[in-house]
Amino acid sequence: MRRGLVSLIVALALLGGCAHATQAKEPAPPQQSAVRLPSTWPQRVAMADDGSVWITDEYRGVVRLDPEGRVREYTIGEEDGVAADIVDGADGAVWFAGIETVGRIDRTGKVETWRVGGFGLARAITAMDETFWFTNEGAPGRIERLSAAGVTTGFSVTGARASFAMTGIAAGPDGALWFTQRGYGRDAPDGIGRMTTDGGYSSWRLPRRRAAPIRLTAGSDGALWFTQQDAHAIGRITTTGAISEFRLRTGLSPYDITAGTDGAVWFTADGCIGRTPRPATSPRGRSATSDGWLGSPPLPTAASGSPTTSRAPSGTSPRQGATLLVPPRATRPR
Repeated sequence: MRRGLVSLIVALALLGGCAHATQAKEPAPPQQSAVRLPSTWPQRVAMADDGSVWITDEYRGVVRLDPEGRVREYTIGEEDGVAADIVDGADGAVWFAGIETVGRIDRTGKVETWRVGGFGLARAITAMDETFWFTNEGAPGRIERLSAAGVTTGFSVTGARASFAMTGIAAGPDGALWFTQRGYGRDAPDGIGRMTTDGGYSSWRLPRRRAAPIRLTAGSDGALWFTQQDAHAIGRITTTGAISEFRLRTGLSPYDITAGTDGAVWFTADGCIGRTPRPATSPRGRSATSDGWLGSPPLPTAASGSPTTSRAPSGTSPRQGATLLVPPRATRPR
């Protein structure tokens, strides 16, 4: 999810294990409202200009939750088509990476799809101005540009980590594309990659060889923030390539991440929702690059007093019939 997205929180788990992870007190998060999504296994989330929420389903299509709370499902391509990632576009439509296809859903509900080249493994998508960029793991070392008319142009990158798995991509404040790079076994160390819009490629290795970077987002501080699942840490990289990180002291494994309108970065980690300090300062007055805060917004409870869901999120939320938590008056800022 790209920079500027509201601090949209999806969490489905017992949070008792998160309470001891809080490192310092901060003001309570903004009031949130809960919406049940029956028969849905939500994964990625995007916010449209009209206040509607778009959610990818782990097993089928895309779901739209409108500002009045109505839910509508959209089929992608074949009946069992799934979307791996989703982003809102400047054209008023939402665009998705659908594994074997990429496509858009406009405000009338019309779905258009285009086949992905290679073996067809579109994993992540981001928007930049009026174009869209997605990673294609079916053609290693390749990032694709998609025009609003559905025309695809491929860019092949060569060099260190060029063929690594790219499960997260974001438009950076420097006008370039930034993406996670995850290797396996005896591959070179994991890293963060950067590609200019004309195909210029750079890559920086992470401090931990197998950190397993998964998702990343552009923060309000002009840097890129990313999750490191196996390093149990949140990372930060500046547009000049300076990398820093802070560990999640309880050994949690972060997965998805997004920038919030409150100036902080929010992320999912096992059974928790995490929040970094605002980029300017941490709760203790130290730079967010040297220390971090992990907190857990409260979840709605059932009559028994227990949380309404009990399975840890693998993305933004992987449980059927999940509870989606959104701030009131959720709109995407410009």
